[in-house]
Amino acid sequence: MSSQGRVDFKSDVWSLGLVLYELCLGRSPFAAFLDKNATPALLHTVVQALVRPRLDCQLIRRLYDPVWAQVCELMVVYEQERRICLPDIFHLDAGMTVTLYKQYFGYSY
Repeated sequence: MSSQGRVDFKSDVWSLGLVLYELCLGRSPFAAFLDKNATPALLHTVVQALVRPRLDCQLIRRLYDPVWAQVCELMVVYEQERRICLPDIFHLDAGMTVTLYKQYFGYSY
């Protein structure tokens, strides 16, 4: 949600970025909220991560192609106005663009 409380397609981008994070690392970046034994200090750390300008995706960067960390960082941005929109994702990496183009627009005549 933005500071004005609006929910639009950028909210879906946020959610998709969290799914990408979980697919890469097997856990939510905010999993501590579900832990009944989480300390107040840990919950504070999670809340701070929520309101950072970007989600820290260094572990994704180390484990996978860096483009996945870049996409995730651009999708999970607290300020809705600064969050990437889906068409702009196609321009981040040529390999991703070609793959998506072939998948969805590869016509055979």
